[in-house]
Amino acid sequence: MADSLTFRDLGLSTAALRAVKSHPDWTAPTLVQQLVIPKLLEDIGSPRKRSIWCEAPTGSGKTAAYGLPLLQNTQTACFREPNALIQGGISSIIILPTRELAVQVGVVLSELAQNMSRGGFNIMVLYGGTPLQSQVDRMDEYARSGETIHAVVATPGRFLDVMARVEHPTLLDNLRYLVLDEADKLMGNGFAKELDGVLNLLPRKVPTWLFSATFSKSMVPQVADVMKRLEIEMELVGPASTIDLRTIRLHQRDRTQVLRSLLEANKEWDRVLVFVATRYACEHVSRKLRRLGIPSSDLHGKQDQDIRSQQLESFRRGHTRVLLATDLASRGLDVTALSAVVNYDLPRSSADFIHRVGRTGRAGCKGVAVTFLTADSEAHLNLIESRHLAEPVAREIYPGFEVD
Repeated sequence: MADSLTFRDLGLSTAALRAVKSHPDWTAPTLVQQLVIPKLLEDIGSPRKRSIWCEAPTGSGKTAAYGLPLLQNTQTACFREPNALIQGGISSIIILPTRELAVQVGVVLSELAQNMSRGGFNIMVLYGGTPLQSQVDRMDEYARSGETIHAVVATPGRFLDVMARVEHPTLLDNLRYLVLDEADKLMGNGFAKELDGVLNLLPRKVPTWLFSATFSKSMVPQVADVMKRLEIEMELVGPASTIDLRTIRLHQRDRTQVLRSLLEANKEWDRVLVFVATRYACEHVSRKLRRLGIPSSDLHGKQDQDIRSQQLESFRRGHTRVLLATDLASRGLDVTALSAVVNYDLPRSSADFIHRVGRTGRAGCKGVAVTFLTADSEAHLNLIESRHLAEPVAREIYPGFEVD
């Protein structure tokens, strides 16, 4: 992504550029803004509404990265769909973990909105430590008047408190966007229950923009749960993902030999998790690797719990280098310092692809995720990439295992 890009190059409207100009220190878009803004503006007039998971550390300019598209999309919808935003209710929700962050984002969003359309946006900021009833009364007032609240910026606990007391159950029926800012904190133990409550209130298929400091392995199960509950597909976007994605095109019959070659060529891979589709493949490939002198074990749903615990503990301690596993058996698997993941078989669910590759690579550490691509699985991988990746992963041909 070129450093010389300007905000105008990102597709922002005249009104949005005017708002940018009101911030003299915003001289050029940050890398996160360059990556995110054009992608989130693409949904205007399109039946496809994008949902993303963006790696955006503190100080990366993420508030403007989602704030500008959110306001521009809302403003454009007012012109293109004159009845879309006069039905009342809440148009967008931004959930953040702390009151300080809610105040900060509320100020930035209000300033942008004021410079884009003077008095044209209704924005509410909800957080604890302020009178609850006054916020409930204001929400009810908007609802009674039929005015749209274009953005609610809130901590999850206060949002739930307000929504439990308002008298208008249809406030969320016209929701257009959900933003989860600092999602890595929202999905932690301190906020997980409250976030769960927020998700329970929302309509399905609402476009969701999730921002976190890193593509953390520990977040993958929660992100997969958000995708499932909201019935959305989420695309990874980020300037510095710690996961090196590789795709190797090969014949199905050559997969075990290529796996062996990869393991021999990458001695630094001390813990490798290999995903397969069936119990038979688990046992068969694991047995073959052991015969080749590579310490391997298998994990599948038909094993007794004692056996599974022993296999997993051996892998955790480094006694076993390679663990073959099915998706079902690997749920909740927690192994630190996982060097590589190999998709020997593709998962049935595209969400499981994100769940798998997210098990390697974390803040400060690099990980590798290798996918074996056969002729039969190409269409499925193309679908997964279109839903979850910014661009397709380059196809490799492994030396000595060329395909026709």
